[in-house]
Amino acid sequence: MMKNYETAVTFGTPRGRRWGVVLAGGNGSRLRGLSRRIAGDERPKQFCDILGNGSTLLQGTANRVGRNIRQDQIAYVVTRSHEPYYKPLLEGVHPARVFEQPANRGTGIAILFSILKVMRFDPSAVVGIFPSDHYFSDEAVYSKYVEFMFTGAEYLPERVVLLGMRADRPETEYGWIEPARSGILSGDGSLQPIKRFWEKPSMEVAENLMEKGCLWNSFVMIGTASAFLNLIRKTAPALFASLRLPTASNLEQDAISSAYAEVPDVDFSVSILAACPHELSVVSASHAGWSDLGRPDRVPVMDAPLQKSA
Repeated sequence: MMKNYETAVTFGTPRGRRWGVVLAGGNGSRLRGLSRRIAGDERPKQFCDILGNGSTLLQGTANRVGRNIRQDQIAYVVTRSHEPYYKPLLEGVHPARVFEQPANRGTGIAILFSILKVMRFDPSAVVGIFPSDHYFSDEAVYSKYVEFMFTGAEYLPERVVLLGMRADRPETEYGWIEPARSGILSGDGSLQPIKRFWEKPSMEVAENLMEKGCLWNSFVMIGTASAFLNLIRKTAPALFASLRLPTASNLEQDAISSAYAEVPDVDFSVSILAACPHELSVVSASHAGWSDLGRPDRVPVMDAPLQKSA
């Protein structure tokens, strides 16, 4: 039985139950040329001052996530080979909040790993998943949408809530979300069911999606830990079965190394989200000025920030 929406709005998700997971284990290959010119080494973009504002993308993400989640309940998924780059940036973070992967094997196992780790701290956690390599020109507006997403995840604890960005061009390199016409909640944003996903469509399809009011998938997600696990269990059972964290901490590294050595790369968006759209919801966002920083031409000049989406 769903709880009354007014109750969800009044109380929201208690801050003590909120956890954030910052995805920082990627190799940053698409922006490697720019990050190499800036840093002079092979560090991935999330550990680089790409925006020229004196802060790495990882640090900027941590500050942004901290608007909605307590800093001591923000965890970071990293990859062991990147330790020289992430360790100085995470000196003030408790080691238990640094989830080190033995290798980068895609977002599927990274998210499964992080959810299982968070559940050790709080099995009833409501978890936000945040890429570490994105940009928002208006972080105050963005944070309001994140707050609304937490409300949605509390109201619909069996669903994962995604942040969809209203499109201002027929982009062919983004994933798209096609919302269902009927809404669920109203407020600062609209919470809608999802009809289907479109991954990197052709220009003709992208133009049609834009005309229909479809959204770019930002890959920002919020849901109960159990909702994330249910998605993975239903859509990628082999992945779900591959990782079991033993209760004895001295056995954990062996279990993780074994799982990462055997499991195939799984893209969470393509293999998991797109496979069960009817168990997801989306918040439609605008005026946040989002970019995934996937190409050098998407990196804003700081004295002339990205034009906010209409």
